Amino acid sequence: MPEMPQGRPLGEARSALLASPVFALRELAVEQIGQELLLSGTVSTFYHKQLAQEVVRRAHFASP
Repeated sequence: MPEMPQGRPLGEARSALLASPVFALRELAVEQIGQELLLSGTVSTFYHKQLAQEVVRRAHFASP
């Protein structure tokens, strides 16, 4: 797996969550630890948890 550039995926993840029409996702925190992104915060449903993960995944893999 190629090395994840520091900062870029983090910014993409934050931007994607802030742009979400689901307000609960806008309150989540994102931090980068090595090659991994860590989402933290509280959402009211399992669906919102899964949605947050998917929003971040798509934002990262959709960019060149």
